[in-house]
Amino acid sequence: MSLAAMTAALLIVPATASAAPRAVIESAPPERTTDTAATFGFAASEPPPLLGLARPPAYECRLDGGAWGACASPTTYSGLLGGSHTFEVRAAGLLDDRTPAAWTWAIELVTESLPPVVNPVHPPAPPRRPAKPRPRKRRDAGGCPYAANFAREVAARRLEGAVICLLNRARARRGLPALRRNAALRRAAVLHSLDMWRFKYFTHVSRGGATALQRVLRAGYFAPRQFGAVGEVLAWGDGRYGTPRASVAGLMRSRPHRKVILTGAFRDVGVGVAPGVPRRNRGRGLTVAAVLGRRG
Repeated sequence: MSLAAMTAALLIVPATASAAPRAVIESAPPERTTDTAATFGFAASEPPPLLGLARPPAYECRLDGGAWGACASPTTYSGLLGGSHTFEVRAAGLLDDRTPAAWTWAIELVTESLPPVVNPVHPPAPPRRPAKPRPRKRRDAGGCPYAANFAREVAARRLEGAVICLLNRARARRGLPALRRNAALRRAAVLHSLDMWRFKYFTHVSRGGATALQRVLRAGYFAPRQFGAVGEVLAWGDGRYGTPRASVAGLMRSRPHRKVILTGAFRDVGVGVAPGVPRRNRGRGLTVAAVLGRRG
């Protein structure tokens, strides 16, 4: 047999013998549930004869469009937020079909995710003399407009946009979807940041006893009987820490705050920036409230 004939013979392989194995989801939570934990079982499709001697299959999983990571069956997620979620799994080997299998389900609850009431920015001691007003000009940082500006230098909306930009850049670096601005969440965030500044307190519970979730419900984010999730992070800073850049940097250094910001299930955001701090006898600064949400 000629070399060309031998090569042609080797290339004639049935499709079923050359197809790469795929991940198949074998068990999953029901499509509608109130359980905030979910366990998934999965396996590879029948390996083709030519790949029967290959190593055991490896898998990669992700939740809600987050980053892919190595996983094994069964995989369990706990402490999930209310609303819809999507789990994906794919075979991870070099010769495997990397087309993922997916399962979408809904947790029919409205849940709340709040870090401890600790300011993560660590402002310096109060200055002995009032700081001189700075010139009103735009100062960008971290690829975000106005992120290095101080309160009262520019409109509060500029600072709010800078905070959102910095939060989304932090999420993008980890493969998470960007948060979309939401007017109802902004109303809840602005009212709380202004109230904390004016009345000098710093907590997730307002003076009237309303929690973050209750403030979001009053702002109209959720429709009647709609389920979903809410998260809130708070920060304040004065002196050189009184910028959006310093606030978000402090939030990202704190593990519980970072966990809320990097929750893949969140899709919407509203930010409120007050032009002062929630403490007496401090310098110029700002108070930030960022409310994250997910509906249905």
